[in-house]
Amino acid sequence: MAAASVVRQRIDAIYAQNDKAKIIIMGDLNDDPSNRSIAETLQALPDNKNGKDQQLFNLTAPLKARGEGTLVHEGKWNLFDQLIVSGALANSKKSLRIKPNSTQIYKQDWMLYYDKKKNDKFPSRTYGGTKYYGDYSDHLPVYLQVAY
Repeated sequence: MAAASVVRQRIDAIYAQNDKAKIIIMGDLNDDPSNRSIAETLQALPDNKNGKDQQLFNLTAPLKARGEGTLVHEGKWNLFDQLIVSGALANSKKSLRIKPNSTQIYKQDWMLYYDKKKNDKFPSRTYGGTKYYGDYSDHLPVYLQVAY
Protein backbone atom coordinates (compact mmCIF):
# COMPACT_ATOMS: atom_id res chain seq x y z
CA MET A 1 0.00 0.00 0.00
CA ALA A 2 2.84 2.39 0.85
CA ALA A 3 4.65 1.71 -2.43
CA ALA A 4 1.44 2.15 -4.44
CA SER A 5 0.83 5.45 -2.65
CA VAL A 6 4.30 6.72 -3.59
CA VAL A 7 3.79 5.69 -7.23
CA ARG A 8 0.36 7.36 -7.28
CA GLN A 9 1.87 10.59 -5.88
CA ARG A 10 4.57 10.54 -8.55
CA ILE A 11 1.99 9.98 -11.30
CA ASP A 12 -0.11 12.88 -10.02
CA ALA A 13 3.01 15.08 -10.10
CA ILE A 14 3.67 14.06 -13.71
CA TYR A 15 0.05 14.82 -14.64
CA ALA A 16 0.36 18.25 -13.00
CA GLN A 17 3.14 18.97 -15.51
CA ASN A 18 1.59 17.19 -18.51
CA ASP A 19 -2.04 16.05 -18.47
CA LYS A 20 -1.45 13.94 -21.61
CA ALA A 21 1.59 12.06 -20.26
CA LYS A 22 2.14 8.60 -21.65
CA ILE A 23 3.07 6.47 -18.63
CA ILE A 24 3.96 2.79 -18.24
CA ILE A 25 4.16 1.16 -14.80
CA MET A 26 5.53 -2.34 -14.99
CA GLY A 27 7.04 -5.03 -12.85
CA ASP A 28 6.44 -7.40 -9.97
CA LEU A 29 3.97 -5.42 -7.86
CA ASN A 30 3.57 -8.25 -5.35
CA ASP A 31 -0.22 -8.02 -5.61
CA ASP A 32 -2.90 -9.12 -8.06
CA PRO A 33 -4.72 -6.53 -10.23
CA SER A 34 -7.80 -6.62 -7.96
CA ASN A 35 -5.88 -6.08 -4.70
CA ARG A 36 -6.45 -2.77 -2.88
CA SER A 37 -2.94 -1.48 -3.55
CA ILE A 38 -3.52 -1.67 -7.31
CA ALA A 39 -7.27 -1.12 -7.70
CA GLU A 40 -7.80 1.51 -4.98
CA THR A 41 -4.51 3.18 -4.06
CA LEU A 42 -2.96 3.21 -7.53
CA GLN A 43 -6.46 3.49 -9.06
CA ALA A 44 -5.61 1.22 -12.00
CA LEU A 45 -8.83 0.25 -13.77
CA PRO A 46 -9.21 -3.16 -15.41
CA ASP A 47 -10.65 -1.79 -18.67
CA ASN A 48 -9.67 1.17 -20.84
CA LYS A 49 -12.90 1.53 -22.81
CA ASN A 50 -13.87 5.20 -22.93
CA GLY A 51 -11.03 6.01 -20.57
CA LYS A 52 -9.67 9.44 -19.89
CA ASP A 53 -6.06 10.44 -20.54
CA GLN A 54 -5.31 10.82 -16.81
CA GLN A 55 -6.70 7.46 -15.72
CA LEU A 56 -4.56 4.36 -15.29
CA PHE A 57 -5.45 1.07 -16.93
CA ASN A 58 -4.15 -2.34 -15.97
CA LEU A 59 -3.59 -4.17 -19.24
CA THR A 60 -2.84 -7.41 -17.39
CA ALA A 61 -6.13 -7.42 -15.44
CA PRO A 62 -8.01 -9.21 -18.26
CA LEU A 63 -5.39 -11.98 -18.21
CA LYS A 64 -6.01 -12.54 -14.49
CA ALA A 65 -9.78 -12.45 -15.09
CA ARG A 66 -9.30 -15.36 -17.53
CA GLY A 67 -7.49 -17.33 -14.83
CA GLU A 68 -3.97 -16.73 -16.13
CA GLY A 69 -1.06 -15.92 -13.86
CA THR A 70 2.66 -15.28 -13.70
CA LEU A 71 3.51 -17.21 -10.54
CA VAL A 72 2.10 -19.91 -8.31
CA HIS A 73 1.83 -19.44 -4.55
CA GLU A 74 0.36 -22.15 -2.35
CA GLY A 75 -0.98 -23.92 -5.43
CA LYS A 76 -2.81 -20.86 -6.80
CA TRP A 77 -1.91 -18.80 -9.87
CA ASN A 78 -1.36 -15.11 -9.13
CA LEU A 79 -0.61 -12.26 -11.51
CA PHE A 80 1.87 -10.04 -9.69
CA ASP A 81 3.79 -9.04 -12.83
CA GLN A 82 1.75 -6.23 -14.32
CA LEU A 83 1.62 -3.66 -17.08
CA ILE A 84 -0.32 -0.52 -16.21
CA VAL A 85 -0.54 2.43 -18.60
CA SER A 86 -2.01 5.91 -18.68
CA GLY A 87 -5.15 6.54 -20.67
CA ALA A 88 -3.19 8.83 -22.99
CA LEU A 89 -1.10 5.81 -24.00
CA ALA A 90 -3.85 3.17 -23.84
CA ASN A 91 -6.17 5.17 -26.10
CA SER A 92 -3.61 6.69 -28.46
CA LYS A 93 -4.23 6.06 -32.16
CA LYS A 94 -1.13 7.84 -33.45
CA SER A 95 2.41 8.49 -32.35
CA LEU A 96 3.46 6.20 -29.48
CA ARG A 97 0.70 3.66 -28.84
CA ILE A 98 -0.04 0.18 -27.54
CA LYS A 99 -0.93 -2.42 -30.16
CA PRO A 100 -4.45 -3.70 -29.35
CA ASN A 101 -4.66 -7.05 -27.57
CA SER A 102 -0.88 -7.37 -27.44
CA THR A 103 -0.49 -7.78 -23.67
CA GLN A 104 0.50 -11.37 -22.97
CA ILE A 105 2.24 -13.66 -20.51
CA TYR A 106 5.33 -15.24 -22.05
CA LYS A 107 4.98 -18.91 -21.17
CA GLN A 108 7.17 -21.53 -22.85
CA ASP A 109 7.69 -25.19 -21.91
CA TRP A 110 11.39 -24.60 -21.24
CA MET A 111 10.39 -22.17 -18.46
CA LEU A 112 8.17 -24.71 -16.68
CA TYR A 113 8.46 -27.89 -14.69
CA TYR A 114 5.87 -30.61 -14.34
CA ASP A 115 4.64 -31.27 -10.79
CA LYS A 116 3.51 -34.90 -10.65
CA LYS A 117 1.59 -34.43 -7.40
CA LYS A 118 -0.48 -31.57 -8.77
CA ASN A 119 -0.54 -32.82 -12.36
CA ASP A 120 0.29 -29.32 -13.64
CA LYS A 121 3.15 -27.20 -14.95
CA PHE A 122 4.58 -24.34 -12.93
CA PRO A 123 7.34 -21.76 -13.42
CA SER A 124 10.72 -23.43 -12.95
CA ARG A 125 12.35 -21.41 -10.20
CA THR A 126 15.96 -20.55 -9.58
CA TYR A 127 15.73 -21.08 -5.82
CA GLY A 128 13.31 -22.91 -3.55
CA GLY A 129 14.12 -21.75 -0.04
CA THR A 130 17.85 -22.41 0.34
CA LYS A 131 17.94 -25.00 -2.45
CA TYR A 132 19.41 -23.84 -5.78
CA TYR A 133 17.64 -25.27 -8.84
CA GLY A 134 19.33 -23.04 -11.43
CA ASP A 135 16.25 -22.67 -13.59
CA TYR A 136 14.53 -19.63 -15.08
CA SER A 137 12.43 -17.90 -12.41
CA ASP A 138 9.42 -18.43 -10.18
CA HIS A 139 7.66 -15.71 -12.24
CA LEU A 140 6.71 -15.68 -15.91
CA PRO A 141 7.33 -12.42 -17.80
CA VAL A 142 4.63 -10.22 -19.26
CA TYR A 143 4.93 -8.11 -22.37
CA LEU A 144 3.07 -5.76 -24.67
CA GLN A 145 3.78 -4.41 -28.11
CA VAL A 146 4.31 -0.70 -28.58
CA ALA A 147 4.13 0.99 -31.98
CA TYR A 148 5.24 4.40 -33.14
